[in-house]
Amino acid sequence: MHVIENMHTLKLFSLALLICNCVNAPGPTQVRNNPTIATSASEQPPVVLELFTSQGCSSCPAAERVLNDLAANKNIITLSYHVDYWGRLGWKDTYSDPAYSRRQYEYASALSSGVYTPQLIINGEKEMVGSNRTGINEVIKNAAVQNDITLNIDSAIVRGRDVKVFYHAKGEYGDAKLNLVIIETQTSTEVLAGENRGEKLPGKNVVRYFKTNDNIDNNRPLQGILPADLSPGDASVVLLLQLADKKILAADLSALNGK
Repeated sequence: MHVIENMHTLKLFSLALLICNCVNAPGPTQVRNNPTIATSASEQPPVVLELFTSQGCSSCPAAERVLNDLAANKNIITLSYHVDYWGRLGWKDTYSDPAYSRRQYEYASALSSGVYTPQLIINGEKEMVGSNRTGINEVIKNAAVQNDITLNIDSAIVRGRDVKVFYHAKGEYGDAKLNLVIIETQTSTEVLAGENRGEKLPGKNVVRYFKTNDNIDNNRPLQGILPADLSPGDASVVLLLQLADKKILAADLSALNGK
């Protein structure tokens, strides 16, 4: 497990990170997607696992393997955020983004926890080492409860690089915000330097785009941007309904290409 050495410096760094700006690009409609996870009042809502990881961290591949295994469960949504603060170890993570490091710091503040890799956050409420398979399974078992709040993705339409996600949310979710996440479903990276030099690291559900929406309006689609190097057939979209204290109330996942 890699723990951040200079917490004061990195806390100042995290405060300087700004919300990403998004630019829409026009183009023809390519695909319409179908929901892959339904969350209704009569069904068990999915458990959301968010792993903060890095290709430059020797402790992370074990956690990635645990997450990849859990991703096969239809009642679990996994997200892999690649942080940027381990670039000094000799390898710049190809999927890292300072915005993902900031999200990890926000969780640390909300949960009164440390910041390290590999760190796993479960439903925005619990944190633990991402390779602790036994502990993760126990928390998942206790977290898988029903509630009266539902969130469903109806469709996602891609126009060039512009993604529109149509959805509906139901229930008493108060001042919760809606996070739109675009993930690359399968990745493979050959690491040429740093602690994992010579390793070929597979990944699943790697976060490539993240945007928080303050207003929840079932009559208006959410808009996002598909990264230039990511094709719709290799991507999926995730919605997270999340409170200010970071608790995730509901979530849904769907492929962009209709698979």
